[in-house]
Amino acid sequence: MFRPDRRTAVLPLTAAILLGTAGSALAIPNTDPNNPPPPPPNQAPTAALNVTPNPGLVAPQLQVTAISARIPGGGLDNVLNRNAVSFDASGSSDPDGSISKYLWDLDGNGSFEKTTTTPKVSRSYTQPGDFVVKVRVLDNGNKFDTATKTLKIHRAPVAKIAAAPQDITVGKASTLSAAGSTDDNGIAKYEWDLDGNGTFETNTATSQTVQAPFTTVGPKTVRVKVTDVLNAASVAQTTVNVHPAPDAAFNASPSPALVGEQVVFDGAPSIRTEPISRFEWDLDGNGTFETDTGARPVASRAYNAPGVVTTSLRITDAQGSQNVETQQLQVLARAAAPRDTVAPIVRVAAVSSRMSSTGRATLRVTCPTGERLCAGRVSLSSKGRSVGAKQFRLAGGQRSQVRVLLSSSAQRKVKSNRRLPVRITASARDAAGNQGVSRRNLTIRK
Repeated sequence: MFRPDRRTAVLPLTAAILLGTAGSALAIPNTDPNNPPPPPPNQAPTAALNVTPNPGLVAPQLQVTAISARIPGGGLDNVLNRNAVSFDASGSSDPDGSISKYLWDLDGNGSFEKTTTTPKVSRSYTQPGDFVVKVRVLDNGNKFDTATKTLKIHRAPVAKIAAAPQDITVGKASTLSAAGSTDDNGIAKYEWDLDGNGTFETNTATSQTVQAPFTTVGPKTVRVKVTDVLNAASVAQTTVNVHPAPDAAFNASPSPALVGEQVVFDGAPSIRTEPISRFEWDLDGNGTFETDTGARPVASRAYNAPGVVTTSLRITDAQGSQNVETQQLQVLARAAAPRDTVAPIVRVAAVSSRMSSTGRATLRVTCPTGERLCAGRVSLSSKGRSVGAKQFRLAGGQRSQVRVLLSSSAQRKVKSNRRLPVRITASARDAAGNQGVSRRNLTIRK
């Protein structure tokens, strides 16, 4: 019986293992340090680009001078970088983790004018337009990828606001208009801050005007925020001056009046911060203001029959606001008039002892009750020299403010010495021709 040699049996088995069951070669790891395997092929990176803001705004153009270059704390850089657009390629990736640099085309001319080793840059634009911007990402093997974005640069809107009228009376409304505002792409909405608190609480959409009523006096700051179709905004503001409403007041003298006697109606005591453009009078009591004295505050009339007449004054200020004062005037028959032998002694009091900004001292003059008329003059003197005077005309029991314009020398003394002692002399004649005089001292202060 044949027995194979053990050595001849092992060789086919080993060959079979090396060749495999299918007869193909098996991969044997190369562990020879002198003959390392070739590296895997380099793969290109993947570029990504984020642009903010987009759309962006045109940056302000500045003239950089040596003086402005010395702005501390980097202030100049902050100004120059206003409206800068940020470009971020941080989202780029490379399978080998070997991004070496970033090439930037930020002006859209097709050439990469800027190179960085970091993934972020910024730039300002001084002209509007659409810019095709790019970043090229390179790895250490010089393989690259490019990402592209379209950046829109536009001008912010220019907001403008106007108030008509600029000066109004409390309770009235001013019309605010932003019609002068402009934008290259179109304005989407107008928002208004009417109470001056910095919040734009009133949205009029595309309407360029709004009515702004005011219920308190003083200067009022109002604003408009104009937003364009690309969501850029601009703010403008103006001031509306709100004045107190006029308060009509007048004196009728003499009062009571006699039949046939000329009665003078004086509307000068009316309180007004705005000029009064019209004084209108209803002197016959029929409800119609038949006498118009324009800006002159004085009217007169005689009455042919005794009785009580309802007289009224309507004043209109420069802003169109009106106010009416009504008084009863008693007209007596001449035979019923009592004989008057008492001289009128008017009483003078100071409303304010301070000189006004226009150089006037304000006094309060009162005609005694029981008199029908006190027509006279109040004079101020210092060390025997006249420093101002003013006429007055009042009926019995009436009181009125008299504003005396001080002389130039007196005004200078008040300003330099901060005080000026004066002597007040008030002389008055009543309807019967009796004349009286009163005096008192007063110190006028700055």
